[in-house]
Amino acid sequence: MYNSKTFARRIALLAASAIGVSFMVVAPAIGDPISVPTVASAKTSVAIMNIGTGTTATNDDRITHPKHFDSGPGSQAATIVVSLKDDAGNAITSGTLTAFISGAGLLGTGTGPTTGYVPVGHQISVPLSDSVLGKYVFALFGDGKSGYSEITVYQGTIVLARKYAAFYGEVTSLTAIVNLASPNVDGSPLGSYSAHNPGDGTYVHTPAVILTAKDANGVPVANEEADEFSAVSSDLTVVASQIMVIPDDATGAGSLGVGTYNVQIHSASGGVSGRSATLTFRYSHDGMNFVLAKPVVFTTSSTTISGVNMSLDKSSYAPGETATLTITANDPSNMPVSGQDAGGFFSSSVGLNTSSPINKLLFPFTTLTFIRGQVTTTFDVPSTTGLFTISGRLGNGPNLVPGVQGSPVSATATILTRQDLEMSALRFSVDAAQKSANSAFEAASAAVASVNMLSAIVKSMLAIIMKMQKRLRIK
Repeated sequence: MYNSKTFARRIALLAASAIGVSFMVVAPAIGDPISVPTVASAKTSVAIMNIGTGTTATNDDRITHPKHFDSGPGSQAATIVVSLKDDAGNAITSGTLTAFISGAGLLGTGTGPTTGYVPVGHQISVPLSDSVLGKYVFALFGDGKSGYSEITVYQGTIVLARKYAAFYGEVTSLTAIVNLASPNVDGSPLGSYSAHNPGDGTYVHTPAVILTAKDANGVPVANEEADEFSAVSSDLTVVASQIMVIPDDATGAGSLGVGTYNVQIHSASGGVSGRSATLTFRYSHDGMNFVLAKPVVFTTSSTTISGVNMSLDKSSYAPGETATLTITANDPSNMPVSGQDAGGFFSSSVGLNTSSPINKLLFPFTTLTFIRGQVTTTFDVPSTTGLFTISGRLGNGPNLVPGVQGSPVSATATILTRQDLEMSALRFSVDAAQKSANSAFEAASAAVASVNMLSAIVKSMLAIIMKMQKRLRIK
């Protein structure tokens, strides 16, 4: 009598003898470990996108690449290196991965160094690399189409990583964003001429204009030559056509991203404060066919400060509420002062004083940076209720005319009590209820008007019918 295991072995041996094959069937003993394929973990596995044929990046490179079809060995836009690991963080160096791309681009692989990789298709099987020890490596190529790419890396059905890239075509649109709109009447350059825009709000680091170039599919176009950008002034006695352009490095806090270009402009020397002119920025690859941005208005000003105003964004605040303080400076023509760093603005390096303590010093330097004639800061108002005052005294900086040097500046607001807040909330509720009632009344009036109109139409139709009955002698 056989048990089930013995019976299975006998059947296998009989089948083997029938076809002349001899082999041994060894069943695992009870308690022996069963081999299970190693499964990769999305949490511990790492995929890094390198620009070009590189394989050593420790963080993803930003990939923006011309859309042309890259067919030659080593012509890839990017190389993706995958470190495959299990849940415990142990390296996996057997089997293959699958990579799939949607959107623009093709994937490719090869044996040996990445400089020999060629495009294959939209889905590829990725073996362990022959040249990058213990890694799985594949590449991204242009396919002639403009657009964005999403690359998904799998092991079986497990998604290990997603990577993104962009392929761009020719420039078809150009937009201009103005940071500094008040060039100095002395003809000096306006704005920073630097690839790095730190976004620190200082005049010396801020581009006057940021241009964004895009292709027909809206993909930002990177790495264009500076001399392919130009400008046309509507009045050369106000602002010059001369500009300086440099591609943004896309790393600063003030950057608008890849495909943007920082611009410095120049006013006309010997100009008059308060005069305006436009600059039309343009792009041309061949010097003949231009892509134009909408004209931008610049109004000349001077760096001389003859008027200063300080204000808060609200007249009353709840205790601890965030407030915005703004200082506005005008030149003798009552124009916002030209963008500048104004030294010696306050008489004290502490800046401004407050009637009750707050959580920060307000302008704790004597130098202020004016953009569009203003400088702002935010702070939390105190919890002490009642009248709240911010005050200070202007300094004797060279930008300040003698008539305003040493002048006091101040701004006031009310910090509301709980009763004030409750009354304010009540008034708000009453106002809201009144608005709702007014809206309901207006709706009802409109409905009545509609009914009256419909009634008039019905009466008119009945009268017409009665006339027709008389004519036709219908009873």
